[in-house]
Amino acid sequence: VSADIAEDKSHFTAIDDPDKLEAFNSAYPDRIAVKHAHSQQNPELDWGRNVLQSIEFAFYVLNLAENFGEPDSKGRVRRTITPENTIVIASSISNGGTASVRAAEQDNKGFIDGVAVSEPNLSPKVNKRLVIQQGDRQWASDRHSKLLYDYYSFLNVFQTCADLAQPDASLNTGIIFGAFGLAENRCASLAEIDLLTKFKEDGVTLTTPAERALEAQQIINDYGILEEQNWVQPTQEFFEFNEAIAVTYANAAGKFNVMDNLCGVSFAGTVSFMPAPLATDLLAQLFGVFSGVPPGSGIQLINNLSLGGELQNRFSVSSEGVQDQNLAAALCYRSLFTGTDEFGDRLRDEVRQNSQRVKKGLSRLRYSGNLKRIPAIIVHGRNDGVVPPNHSSRAYYGLNQIVEGKKSNLRYYEVTNANHLDAFIPFFVGFQERFIPLHYYFDQAVSLMYDHLKNGTPLPSSQVVRTVPRGEPIGDITLVNVPPIDQNPAEADKITLVKVKEKVILNIPE
Repeated sequence: VSADIAEDKSHFTAIDDPDKLEAFNSAYPDRIAVKHAHSQQNPELDWGRNVLQSIEFAFYVLNLAENFGEPDSKGRVRRTITPENTIVIASSISNGGTASVRAAEQDNKGFIDGVAVSEPNLSPKVNKRLVIQQGDRQWASDRHSKLLYDYYSFLNVFQTCADLAQPDASLNTGIIFGAFGLAENRCASLAEIDLLTKFKEDGVTLTTPAERALEAQQIINDYGILEEQNWVQPTQEFFEFNEAIAVTYANAAGKFNVMDNLCGVSFAGTVSFMPAPLATDLLAQLFGVFSGVPPGSGIQLINNLSLGGELQNRFSVSSEGVQDQNLAAALCYRSLFTGTDEFGDRLRDEVRQNSQRVKKGLSRLRYSGNLKRIPAIIVHGRNDGVVPPNHSSRAYYGLNQIVEGKKSNLRYYEVTNANHLDAFIPFFVGFQERFIPLHYYFDQAVSLMYDHLKNGTPLPSSQVVRTVPRGEPIGDITLVNVPPIDQNPAEADKITLVKVKEKVILNIPE
């Protein structure tokens, strides 16, 4: 039903003032408000609390009389399923894994016995003592533990250009390299405003798009993004991951309304790249098939400020008449985090206020690293391009070891040749040859945790799990490709911490 009929039973009413709604629809017809972006609740703040509520609700349901509750002679129901006699494992992947870890940090009632998560989107508090090392590469505190919005708003500026540095990436063709020339145009636009400077002399450009792309790629890797992630990034850029997360998370963190049209971007269905009504049947299905983060299920990102009229963000035209995948919006979303524009000048007026709102919302999303000795397992793929290991699981594990020390019960298993999206493996060229399914190790983590809590079996030491890609010709996956998490890993595979003067070095074997 419509929101005006549902009234206070509506879970999400984007615009509750009829006059404002009419004015907005007149100015921006066919737009779609998205709950995650436009609820004005900064929902990530409640992820841990929501998990704890779900556990409490589960105990309530289990103890109903029709389930396991035992009625007495006076009609009262005695609880038989309690936290004391029940194993509770907080467990999920990606953002769900994040929520599980947050819940464990916030659990003051003893609900959670263990945690087993995979590729969580964690943003640990920055500890300046922590240094992450892998082989001969090192990342100090200024290059790890970055917030998700920080690195996505950064990638949103440079990745389209960097795509050219990975010419064999599976979806690094078509739209990106096709008639629109988006990658080349983005490289040129970045060079024009001196965000790519390596190949300029006296203001004259001395380089090709491919060379610019290599510079953009190096800038990205210098920001703590692993070189092992580089190959998967163009495929994610093909699906507009960077734009989608920058747009939705900025709106969420700053508690913006759909009417704000933050950075000139909105959501709508499209026909010929122009905003259009979303088909009625697609609208009806959204609750079941839509991820909640556009683009997807027919919903597209729209550049309201495109030269000549509103267009789908990817194909829109800059004020200079260039199709550079809306660099202006990417710079706007980046500035909301940095508080400065692309030239380093401090923001002013409304844009400054918007930045302050975003930064205030983001400041509350850091994780303490204190799991209160709860047994926990984190699994992460080294090639994860969605949630970079240096800014999430690696940094969180290192922080936890510093915060809890010898009392920590956290284990970290980093899996080689594994990316964030197992669903990509069977469908996209190059993924089957290069990657194994990470979910296989998530299942192992849950089983290891259950065995530990049920039978007291020790958890394996933190380690790098060395998988073997199938290569070509592509055959069936065997245990040779996906060896189990080792109960007694070799010393060369163990993830360790070493104190060197005032620093704590987290050593990740190459």
